[in-house]
Amino acid sequence: MYFESLLTSETKRCKLSVTDQAAAPEKSRMSSCIFTRFLSKIAETHLYLLYSIHQLNEHDVIHLDIKENNIVYDKKNDVFKMIDFGLSSQISVLQPEQYVNSKRPFGISTEHYAPWSVEIILLSYIAKQVQNSENQDKSVNATKFEQEKITKSTTDIMKRYCSFTVNSPLLKSPIFTSADRTDFEKRLHLWVDSFENKTWKAVWILILASVKTWDNYGLTVMYIHELEDSNMDVLYNSADAIQIGPLNEYVDILKRVILAEPSKRQLPMETAKEIRTTFQRVNKKEYMLEVQTLHSKILNRENIMKIQKNKKHRTLQGAEQDKFIRMNHR
Repeated sequence: MYFESLLTSETKRCKLSVTDQAAAPEKSRMSSCIFTRFLSKIAETHLYLLYSIHQLNEHDVIHLDIKENNIVYDKKNDVFKMIDFGLSSQISVLQPEQYVNSKRPFGISTEHYAPWSVEIILLSYIAKQVQNSENQDKSVNATKFEQEKITKSTTDIMKRYCSFTVNSPLLKSPIFTSADRTDFEKRLHLWVDSFENKTWKAVWILILASVKTWDNYGLTVMYIHELEDSNMDVLYNSADAIQIGPLNEYVDILKRVILAEPSKRQLPMETAKEIRTTFQRVNKKEYMLEVQTLHSKILNRENIMKIQKNKKHRTLQGAEQDKFIRMNHR
C-alpha cells in the first residue's frame, strides 16, 4: 500500500531493520530519523501528486478514481505514479454542447464511492435521468436534458445528496466533529435546493463548474484514509495537539478540501501552496520535538500490528469497490 511503501523506503534510507542489535539510544535516534523522513515524504509525495493532477487537468483529463490501489511506487525513479484510467474522462467531453451528443453516459449510478465528491454522484444521477432508456445506444435525450425542469416531487436528487452526507464513512472519521458534519450538511442542502426549477442542463453546468477540483477531493480522501490506517488521525486535536502543530495544520488543510462547498473547493495547486507553506515555516527544533512525540505513538509494536490490520481491511474494501465498479461501469 501507499504509506507502507513510504515507511519501508525511509526505513531503508535510515538503515534500520527489525533485527538490528544496535544500542537502545541508537535505535531511538534511527527511529526518529525514519519518522522525520516519513513525515517529510508525506508532504513531498502529496505535492507531487497534486502537481500530477494539475497536469492532467491542464491536458483536459480527470482521473476520477484516485485511491490507494491506483497509486504505485516506482522504486527505480523514487516517485509515485497514478494508474488505472478506466473511469477517466476528457473534461471537454462533459461540456453540455458535447455531452448532449455522447453515446456513453457519464459515471456510475451509486449513492457513494470513496474517491467521489458529491458532484460526481449527482452528475452520474443526472446522466442516468436524461438517458434515452428506449435506445440501445444510451444516447442523451436532448429535449429532456435542455427543457425538463428539476422538482423535488419528480426526482430523488435530494435523496442522493442525503445518502452521500449521512452514509459517508469518510465523514465519520475522528478528524471531523459533529459540528463539522452538521455545518457541511446544511451548506450542501442549500446548494442542492438551488437546483429547484432549473433544467437538467442548467444544473449540469452548475455541477461541472468544480470539475478541476474533483481529483483533488479524491486524493484528499486517500490521504485521510492513510492517516486513519496508520492511527495518526486520533492524534489530531488530542491531548498532544500542542506538540504536533504541523500534523494538525496538515489535517486542517485536508478537512477544508472535504468540507468545502463545491464552488469553493480548492484547485490542486491551491492546496499544494498551503501544504508547502505549512511545512516550510516549521521551526526545526520544534519539529524534532514533535517527531519524538509522533514516532513513539506510531512506531511501536502494538500500533504497527493495528496498521497491518487496518491495511488488510482497507484492501478488502477496495477489492469490493473495484468489483462494484467493474460490474456497473457504463
